[in-house]
Amino acid sequence: MKMDSSNLTFAFVVITRNRPRILAKLLESLVYQSEQNFTVYIFDDASTDGGCEEVVQHYKEQLDIVLVTNKGTRLGVAGARNEIMQVASETWLISLDDDAVLETRNTLSVLRSAIEANPDAAVFAFNMDNVTSSGVSKLVPFPRRALQRNPALVNEKAYVSTFQGGAHALSSECLQVTGMYRPDLVFGVEELDLSFRIISQGRSIVYLPDILVTHYPQPSVVGGASKTLYSELFYLTRNRLYIAYRYLPIPNVVTYSLFWMFRMAMFIRTPRQACSYVLGLLGAPRFAFSTGRQCLSAKAMEYARASYGRVWY
Repeated sequence: MKMDSSNLTFAFVVITRNRPRILAKLLESLVYQSEQNFTVYIFDDASTDGGCEEVVQHYKEQLDIVLVTNKGTRLGVAGARNEIMQVASETWLISLDDDAVLETRNTLSVLRSAIEANPDAAVFAFNMDNVTSSGVSKLVPFPRRALQRNPALVNEKAYVSTFQGGAHALSSECLQVTGMYRPDLVFGVEELDLSFRIISQGRSIVYLPDILVTHYPQPSVVGGASKTLYSELFYLTRNRLYIAYRYLPIPNVVTYSLFWMFRMAMFIRTPRQACSYVLGLLGAPRFAFSTGRQCLSAKAMEYARASYGRVWY
């Protein structure tokens, strides 16, 4: 059954900090959208260079922009998304990284058709090209092995089990049921955490290859990671163990935790990184136990397995 799209409204949601030149490229790509019936919500997460306001002023005549500025302590990506999503009133929120460019010109038309055809969908994941000095790679919600077996997956619409934070559309109605991002995750699995809650509600996540985003990755969102023990390795280690404990059946908790403990250990190159890893292991139990278990139902596990979800590792 198709959904009536007459009441659909759309907004773009962008988090930025000290990247005015990069942000301008993203806004320029939005100017060329074939439909302009959307609002762009920008959350400036404690910038110190004043450049964001200048960029917004430059594009205000071409785009409907709402700028929210955090002048206090940085909230991080998840916390900032929560803040700006509560400001937006539209039914669908299109989240883009500030270091991305939206290549597809008819994004709203593609989304509207997809929503009509998939009334159970809560998230639409986009097709992302990641451009670095080493070349172009794909950031898509498929396991590496699945792509090796079938490279054509990137060009096929499919049900999936998670999404890329920097390129997706999210139903605001679904957020009222699942809750927002968990900001104290800080880095690494915010989208996976929300994905499991979405799947638990019987909603789906759909990959749309026709919406293409080019991503030009900038330095890590974890400020000062090289100067503190609480680096990316700390959060990745702690958060993966939290995901296992909170959402997976006991047999899966064991294999998933062991796999990620081993994998994170392989990234250790310095004593500082070793400390981050150990602190992540030690901090995981208390962090996980603080929320209790919300184990995926048999139906949700079946969906995850059938939709390229990694529930064993």
